[in-house]
Amino acid sequence: MGLTTLLAAHRLRGNTPAIAREIARRCESDVWNRVCDHIATMSLFEARGYIGARAGRIVRQHVAAYRTGLAADDWAIRRKLVTETQDAVVGRVMGILVRHRVDRQPVRRAA
Repeated sequence: MGLTTLLAAHRLRGNTPAIAREIARRCESDVWNRVCDHIATMSLFEARGYIGARAGRIVRQHVAAYRTGLAADDWAIRRKLVTETQDAVVGRVMGILVRHRVDRQPVRRAA
């Protein structure tokens, strides 16, 4: 492992939550586009699980694109980054879903 890789890994270890939030912000629209048609009729609990399951591939692709400075054997950092990013993107997409459902609430009128 070279010096630059060691320094990059050290810098990343303490900064993973911020990096995960940034990657989640970048892949939020991709995940939403992938799940929006399917989660409209699901309960919030079902939707959360579905989003987490379907977001995995997209998150891994975005993390792989981001981590250009890491060594291939830095699997622990990569795994932590994927996990934190996936949690963050699920939260962001759930926020979109809740806002979307509030906007489409039917108007109820008294009889």
